[in-house]
Amino acid sequence: MGYRQSNFDPLATTTTIHPIARPFDRWQWFGVFAEVVAVVLLLLFLADRAHIWRTGFDSVVFIMPFMLGGSFLLRRDPELPANMLGERKWQLLIILLGFALLPLAFLG
Repeated sequence: MGYRQSNFDPLATTTTIHPIARPFDRWQWFGVFAEVVAVVLLLLFLADRAHIWRTGFDSVVFIMPFMLGGSFLLRRDPELPANMLGERKWQLLIILLGFALLPLAFLG
């Protein structure tokens, strides 16, 4: 259809939002939050190692649940409708387990 046809309407397009281009849903935002927690914990670890700030956080093991769980929650699942939990239950469980074990990182 060209612009010289009488029924041409430039605003009448059939645009569909591709699953990759759609905005983040709540689970992906929770993944962003988990990644931010992982970066903060990494900075605390590095500050403790460099003797800049004594935090008591001396193990990077406790960063892993946030880093891995957050990165898995951030991925796009084209088959999954927006705001559906789907297969992300286990990933969310890993992050919540990380929050539960986090106080153990500062004992020592």
